Amino acid sequence: MFDFLKVKKEMDEPNSPELAQRLSSTAAQLSELEEHKKAERLYSRIYEIYRELYSENKEQYRISFALCCNSYGDTLTELKKYDDALQYYNISKELFEEGANPSGNELLDGIATEYNNIGDIYFFKGNYDEAEKYYRMALEIFDSLSQNSDKAYMEDVAYCYDSIAKAKMGEEKYNEAIDCYDKVISIYESITKGFEINRHTMSFFEDLATAYADKGYTASCDKDFESTEINYKHSAEIFKKLADAFPDEYSDELADQYDDMSALYEDMGNKEMAKEYHKLSKSIR
Repeated sequence: MFDFLKVKKEMDEPNSPELAQRLSSTAAQLSELEEHKKAERLYSRIYEIYRELYSENKEQYRISFALCCNSYGDTLTELKKYDDALQYYNISKELFEEGANPSGNELLDGIATEYNNIGDIYFFKGNYDEAEKYYRMALEIFDSLSQNSDKAYMEDVAYCYDSIAKAKMGEEKYNEAIDCYDKVISIYESITKGFEINRHTMSFFEDLATAYADKGYTASCDKDFESTEINYKHSAEIFKKLADAFPDEYSDELADQYDDMSALYEDMGNKEMAKEYHKLSKSIR
């Protein structure tokens, strides 16, 4: 109740950059706690503050206003208010575009991020063709940034290909989706090459394992069970290494992969292997 009264008092304060920052911090914490309705109320207030500040000094507050709109859009997306989210993602994109130049990596990154977010909205609305268009616009920017920034944006490139693959999946274009997953896998294999699994690298290995699993599932949708088996085994092998190193974080993921393999062998009519992987999953859980 004290926190409620504190936030209410802050909401009634006159507009200022300091108030916007304090409310933004609180809204971000609420989002992490999945209190999206409460965060939405705060972002509405933060938006009004930054809109006023931006109108007074565009150069000083452009990025802050753009990031506010992005966060507002993220919250609305979580609440499935897709049309409203699209509105704020577009505002954010336009703000980043106002200052974009060939050397402005932060601004170009912001534009590409909003293209991805807009693509996600169209994906959630079932418009996969439009989603893919925006994902490819993001990909073009991130690919260019990666080539000019010592591969610093390779993860973003992989994310774009992953998003395109899911749009292709929505259209049941499985072969095209698999081609995209191959690119994701190639990127993460390049990133993880020569590295051991540790706290700094584990997320890269997780993304690689997930890409193999997604490619396997896509192949299963096309009834290519042989390819599914190969990719599921690659995924399970990586998740096994992750689970051995960090059991609290990855045991469930390994068990899930074994469940998927059990279901695959059921579909293939191999009851013995299906039972074996079911037992492996159960022993982990």
